[in-house]
Amino acid sequence: MTFDAETLVLAYVSAWNEHDPMRCRALVDQCWSPNAEVFGPNTHCIGREALLAEIGRFHRERPGERGILTSGIDCHHDFARFTAAILNARGELLAEAVDIAEIGPDGLLSRIVTFWGPPPQVPTTWPAALIG
Repeated sequence: MTFDAETLVLAYVSAWNEHDPMRCRALVDQCWSPNAEVFGPNTHCIGREALLAEIGRFHRERPGERGILTSGIDCHHDFARFTAAILNARGELLAEAVDIAEIGPDGLLSRIVTFWGPPPQVPTTWPAALIG
């Protein structure tokens, strides 16, 4: 199946920034499979209604904050990766993320896994020959 990862990711990030419930729902419907999942360190939701509820919670608990893309979209097979950030109302960086998206057989996002912040440091206990 061919898919347009750019269109899907742009709709997904736009949904997180949309305050009008009907426009947010239209964006989610455009990019999100009915049973798709989001996995994050403090988040796991399944389905469109759960995603819409999570977006609503974000707007209530973090007024004025918004998500932006900080990279292009890299794709292979049915996967895409991109980086994003959360900015406060003054445009200051609050958090950075790496997202891995999976596109389902219906051509819509079926799963997004988000990692916030930089990767952990290499442990000093790891074999020296395996680290750079």
